[in-house]
Amino acid sequence: MTSSPIDNATATEMRRVDNSSACTVSPVKIALSYKGHLLTKDDGTYTTWARDFENELVMNGLWEYAFDPPLRPHETFEPRAYRNWAHNDRLTCAFIATGVASSERQFISKEGAKACWLAIKGRHEGSGPVQQVRLLQEALSTKCSVDTPLTETIDSIFEKIDRAFAVGEVSSDTLKCIACLGSLSDKSFAHARSNISRDIAASTKAKPYKSTDIRRYLENEQTLINGDKADTTTATAFAAKPHTHRRTGTDLICTGCLERGRGKDPRRIARCTPRALQRPKEQE
Repeated sequence: MTSSPIDNATATEMRRVDNSSACTVSPVKIALSYKGHLLTKDDGTYTTWARDFENELVMNGLWEYAFDPPLRPHETFEPRAYRNWAHNDRLTCAFIATGVASSERQFISKEGAKACWLAIKGRHEGSGPVQQVRLLQEALSTKCSVDTPLTETIDSIFEKIDRAFAVGEVSSDTLKCIACLGSLSDKSFAHARSNISRDIAASTKAKPYKSTDIRRYLENEQTLINGDKADTTTATAFAAKPHTHRRTGTDLICTGCLERGRGKDPRRIARCTPRALQRPKEQE
């Protein structure tokens, strides 16, 4: 979309203002460096981090570039204001980058401060369900120890629960998901637990992964388990079935077993070698 043509009189006035102390945009300088928590993926702190970091942007005069960017000055007729605006926009992007972990900086958009903020928001806001499940599960499984001060453990539990609720409302379905994952702690269900955790992580507010989805998945798992049990039972029964050596309908005996006084024990004869087997003399 092209801008409206600017007449000569307007262009002259824009240049005059741009060269005066009334320049429409002034350069911003960072007054307070960020020293708070560095945001990382799935740490469950995005909501509180975003609220605190927004205050940091306000105190440094950068808030509007991240949330409601001022109109960009004309590059030709307001070169000074344009340079200041571009400087402030880049400064906001750089300042936002100081608030996230180094592993997250690759996801920061280079298309302006507002796009930068929206990219971070989109990356972290959608991971709320799995954060809640993980944080609450950690809180509920934390145990006190004689090696750690009791109040320190309790504070850790409280902090995880606060972070879980900060992500969003904790519903009864969230608690059901946590209980389901907790019930699959046996190593035999490691694969199922991994798949469920993956699906929860991929869920969004628009397309959530609920406890009913977990139950449906576990129904299929149970079908596989039942099939494995049936195969095992059949194989065991076949292996346990006694085998009798026969030759033309006549029972055989083992000369080695007779020499050792074992008689015609079929359990032992079944393990005898063919060479040691012969028909009883009374049957010949």
